Amino acid sequence: MFRRNLNVLNITCVVTLLVVGLSAGVSSATIVPFTEDFATGTANWTDNVSTPATWNAAGSFDGSAYASSSFNFVDSETNDPAILFRGQQAANPVDSGSGGAFVGDWISDGVTELSFFVRHDAGVPLGFFSRLTPASPPVGAIGLSFIPIPSDTWVPITLAIDASNPAIVYEGGSFASVFSSIGNVQVGVSAPADLIGIDQIITFDLDNVTVVPEPVTLLLLAGGGLMLARRRMRKEA
Repeated sequence: MFRRNLNVLNITCVVTLLVVGLSAGVSSATIVPFTEDFATGTANWTDNVSTPATWNAAGSFDGSAYASSSFNFVDSETNDPAILFRGQQAANPVDSGSGGAFVGDWISDGVTELSFFVRHDAGVPLGFFSRLTPASPPVGAIGLSFIPIPSDTWVPITLAIDASNPAIVYEGGSFASVFSSIGNVQVGVSAPADLIGIDQIITFDLDNVTVVPEPVTLLLLAGGGLMLARRRMRKEA
């Protein structure tokens, strides 16, 4: 009975390691799936002027912790982009946003979706976007969200990582050149006409920045883990 229970535990551990840990085995590989929930701090994410974002211990969409930054559109022009949050790659992976969890070849690593929750207190709906670049631009990609985000409400935004997605606009380069070498993940907003020239500090909130793989990838990894575990069980029998 003890051996049987131990074998069941081995299967569980192998599957878990393969699904979550294999992609983290190499420092340059994206961790997939991964969610930055800012549970204990801002995880090296910075604000619009590249200083540490503000950490809030509670109050997110699910009551948990989240990150914040602020911005004033007084000197902006309509539709000017403002980067609010930066998860940047650093020379030392430990110093990167989320410890470098988002850094890597998103194509080979199987990333099919980026999502995050945002909130703001601007008083008018705002258009958010994500910006994804290699560690050394100039190439990059903008992930547009076509749904205006209302004030004082947590709203999820999702971007399909797909070469045919019309919501992805390139700053030079191509799907392959950008997504094969992601170094920086940023979240921003377009300056609204209603707030141009108004001296108002607006607070922006971010939580649950998530990358996920295609479901079939998880199934293949899990299946491979079960096969390895069964071989090990037969050897031990």
